[in-house]
Amino acid sequence: MPSLPVIRIDAATPVGAGSDLVRSYLRDIGRVPLLSHEQEITLGRQVQELMALEELEQELT
Repeated sequence: MPSLPVIRIDAATPVGAGSDLVRSYLRDIGRVPLLSHEQEITLGRQVQELMALEELEQELT
């Protein structure tokens, strides 16, 4: 799965550049394909299973 672009704004960033960075960020994330319904369900279940396993691991230690 591709990672999302990271945009950092610090004190050295010119005042008007913030909106340009936001526009650029929104344009960039628009290029990342969204999950299908099936992928979202599958990944959600996997996260729930992992959380249950981590909870069990905590109980056992």
